[in-house]
Amino acid sequence: MTHALLGSYAVQSDLGDYDVDEHEGGIAYIKDMQFAPQSIQTDELLDKIAKLHVLHRSVVQFIDVCHQMAPLSALGNKHTVCLHTVKCPPQ
Repeated sequence: MTHALLGSYAVQSDLGDYDVDEHEGGIAYIKDMQFAPQSIQTDELLDKIAKLHVLHRSVVQFIDVCHQMAPLSALGNKHTVCLHTVKCPPQ
């Protein structure tokens, strides 16, 4: 599941929001992308990635979540999602 979720975020980052006209159902639009070692990247994994990509929406939503989490930073890292090198734009 981890490869599928991370892969779906990679697709979202590279291709943007899922578009029915542009991405047509199935895995054809991501078939040439590499998400995992060859032994793990099966059509089943690609299908999971494509299904999760459909669920992702605009990055604007992520920025909104990031800004909502900002007040939680006073609670310490153990109470917030680790965003590593992600930087939120100023409000």
